[in-house]
Amino acid sequence: MRTYKQLFGLIFFGIFILLTENVMSQKQMEHLNRGLVAIREGDGYFLKWRLLGNEPYNTKFNIYRGGERINEEPVSTVTSFLDETAPLNSVYRVRAVIDEREMVGSRPARIINNREGSAGYFDIPLNRPPAGVRGGVYTPNDASVADLTGDGEYEIILKWDPSNSKDNSQGGHTDNVLLDAYTMDGVFMWRIDLGQNIRAGAHYTQFLVYDFDGNGRAEIMVKTAPGTKDGLGNYINKGPAVNAQHEIDYSNDWGWILSGPEYITVFDGLTGEELATDNYWPLRGSVASWGDNYGNRVDRFNAAVAYVDGERPSGVFQRGYYTRMTFAAWDWRNGRLTRKWTFDSNTAGNSAYFGQGNHSIHIIDANGDGRHDIVTGAATIASDGTGMHATGRGHGDATHVTYMIKDDPRPLIFMPYESGGHGVSLRYADDGELIFNHRQAGDIGRGVGAEIDPQRPGFHFWASGGLGLYDTRGVKVGNVPNSINHIIWWDGELSRELLNSNRIDRWSIANNSSTRLLTANGASSINGTKANPVLQADLFGDWREEVIFRRDDNNALRVYTTTIPTTHKLYTFMHDPIYRVAISWQNSSYNQPPHPGFYVATDMDFPPPTPDIALVSGVNRGSGKVIKNLIVQDIPNAEIWELMEGLSESDAIYGDFNFYVNPLPEFLAGAEWIRTANASRRLSTRDVIAQFEVEHDAIVHVLHTQRVSNKPDWLSEYDKAGEIAVVNISGASTLMDLYSKEVQAGESVSLGINSIDGAANAFMYMVAVESDVISNINYIKPERASLSVYPNPFNNSATIEFKQEVQAPVRLELYDINGRLVRVLMQGSHFSGSRTITFERDGLAAGVYILQLVSDNQMFQEKIIIMN
Repeated sequence: MRTYKQLFGLIFFGIFILLTENVMSQKQMEHLNRGLVAIREGDGYFLKWRLLGNEPYNTKFNIYRGGERINEEPVSTVTSFLDETAPLNSVYRVRAVIDEREMVGSRPARIINNREGSAGYFDIPLNRPPAGVRGGVYTPNDASVADLTGDGEYEIILKWDPSNSKDNSQGGHTDNVLLDAYTMDGVFMWRIDLGQNIRAGAHYTQFLVYDFDGNGRAEIMVKTAPGTKDGLGNYINKGPAVNAQHEIDYSNDWGWILSGPEYITVFDGLTGEELATDNYWPLRGSVASWGDNYGNRVDRFNAAVAYVDGERPSGVFQRGYYTRMTFAAWDWRNGRLTRKWTFDSNTAGNSAYFGQGNHSIHIIDANGDGRHDIVTGAATIASDGTGMHATGRGHGDATHVTYMIKDDPRPLIFMPYESGGHGVSLRYADDGELIFNHRQAGDIGRGVGAEIDPQRPGFHFWASGGLGLYDTRGVKVGNVPNSINHIIWWDGELSRELLNSNRIDRWSIANNSSTRLLTANGASSINGTKANPVLQADLFGDWREEVIFRRDDNNALRVYTTTIPTTHKLYTFMHDPIYRVAISWQNSSYNQPPHPGFYVATDMDFPPPTPDIALVSGVNRGSGKVIKNLIVQDIPNAEIWELMEGLSESDAIYGDFNFYVNPLPEFLAGAEWIRTANASRRLSTRDVIAQFEVEHDAIVHVLHTQRVSNKPDWLSEYDKAGEIAVVNISGASTLMDLYSKEVQAGESVSLGINSIDGAANAFMYMVAVESDVISNINYIKPERASLSVYPNPFNNSATIEFKQEVQAPVRLELYDINGRLVRVLMQGSHFSGSRTITFERDGLAAGVYILQLVSDNQMFQEKIIIMN
């Protein structure tokens, strides 16, 4: 029974939420595709896909195999489907049905034909590094995921751990820590080498991978030092690193690194290029001031992503937890890395937070104000960098933080303690109010809080040290399960299963026994006795979690996904902000499993809460008279797309390729139109490439090349209305099919992939919108010149096209990202019309460059990317 104090707290908390509800902002969240996977099941396939956080909960789905719908009625109660009989490697897509209208189809399903028990699996091949200069042999270690390319698909960011890595308490030199990026298909993207002045070990390198600036692509934020090389192979050189002496090894005779500069760096997720570097905060200062004089406690780090302003993500980096405990929140916005706030237990008034940290960091909205707070273990730091509460019970190794009691709006913290006889406790995250504290002598090294048995709804808690299994009142109800490690949603119930080493078990409280669901033969956990997966997260499919292990030969990662049916429908956990940032902190120190920002258990209420998020889905290319908010989600090519007011025979229909509508039909002459990127034709992995709304009733026309015979699904919403010829500058003609449909004012229009397989020999479509509002407009372009590069990015060569309407001198130059002139390509030539030249790399390092055209007192710039 609740005390009066608890009841008053609940009432106050509810009033606070009501008062603040209207001022809370939506949290910026990444766009994801449907995440459709098809796992071989007998003679057919078991399909799973995401319900996205911006969709109505009552969204239904139709399933297509080879273009033919195979479900009789739309699937409404789950996001999975068993196709009992189907040819091997069938092509599947799903289409959402919202308000009885079928939406754009998904990308084709990822086919998974390998099976192991209750799971399907696939391998991600790795570019394993050779042994380090000190003899360390590299094995896959912690990983994170994010959308590095902007296509709605997750990539893997992997830390390589050398065999000579050390705990902070141990002496000895280590080899370098390496961070790699791979696609889910195993395509190697880049490698960041943190260098000789970042020591290898579980407590030194916590790497955050997230879209911090909202440009639709993730960045990497991590602690660096002299000797760090970015993904282009260049030493970091921005901010304070401009004068770094990269050849110096600052380690002492015993292997600890206790002198030399310390930085924090943001790297580009697409290329691994250094974007910004600043001094780490706080710098180590006097080593002895952190609790010892040999280098153990000074280098205890944690890091997490948190929405401390309630809207946008920040990187929160922690130094110290055994004694002095500090935090700094960092923002990456508009090309600038800035420190938002700092917290230091040495600051006057903060002494209660001294020594209140754990080997992990957790994020929760502790007080219901819509902003993320930081749980250090035995304390909570508020979103503004001030202390919220500290227990004084000190350090522990494990923490679990989420909503653990049904209908209780206040999140809870469960943790064991290392010393002081504090045992385990369950308390509120906002003010530390205790629900129970079972004291026990000695180091209680591990503990878990979760619902693990649907026959006993509600959370239970257990730990090492023989303490037993407790309910939310602290009453012992059973024995400790056979794992005190990770938990995972796997078997289709809303309770979680036990994940330990390479095994998943279901636990029965009544029988005090487990049932094996998965043994990942040929794959192993990481981090020694901690027996963690490389990563667990809701990577794709329905709301259940996937688990990644390292393959036993260390040359690949192995990704497992459950094939057990479920009767429950939830939004993808990756669109729940608390769960999503938990994936960012999972690699911190002693890995802990993620929890969502709402109550999930057998007795939870349905429908689940709708995520309060705003998807960052692309680049806004603006609005016209009819087209409103053109959002391009093909991030690498987004800047090439343009919104144009009127179409003429002299307008190239692509921003990166010379083709023109000639002869121009009269009905298109006055249309508002979208100049697309021909390079976008290669996409085959996005539900939507671009989308816009129409301000007025209109007809949308799509010109789609006849070279693509197998038209993409989204074009089925359009009627084929004829064909139109387009020509290049040499007069060569090709035919485009004309598709048209009527749309009403306020309607949203989605543009999908150009072809099923991203065929390179096809041309990209273009789009025109015809309306009475803009008909008969004689549009005159203000620009008298243009510049484009294709392909972009490229490896060795590209074509540069520029044109100008008047006879004028031209200067074409290449600059590096810092504005330094690299090469003069053309200078002083007078001409009018179009020109193309071939640009050869000729030894230029991989990286981002700026191509600049100056013509007739106008300047045009294009960013180009030279790949590895």
